[in-house]
Amino acid sequence: MLTDSPGLAPEEVEQFVTFPVETAVSGLPRVEQIRSLTRFGLSVVTVVFEEGSTDVIGFLPMAISASAGAEVQRPLATVVIGGLVTATALTLLVLPAVYAQVGGASRDASE
Repeated sequence: MLTDSPGLAPEEVEQFVTFPVETAVSGLPRVEQIRSLTRFGLSVVTVVFEEGSTDVIGFLPMAISASAGAEVQRPLATVVIGGLVTATALTLLVLPAVYAQVGGASRDASE
């Protein structure tokens, strides 16, 4: 979650934005990890749910199956696993980098 709070110091962003968001999200089921980054006027909270990894493990037998009906199940399982892995990689690696670039560019332009 990306929250823009223009004009607030990092301590204020942490107190009024980041901490309340972390507290609210920590009560959700199956939360594996909560990470946050607080900068001048910006709060980034990343929530990782454990559900994605269990789904991939659950679809693995379908993806490697050679039994009757596998010609229908294998493509579906492959697409689901690929989507989950891609979405996880984008969420954990690409989006934080994009937020850092966009946040840095917008702060540089306002100065």
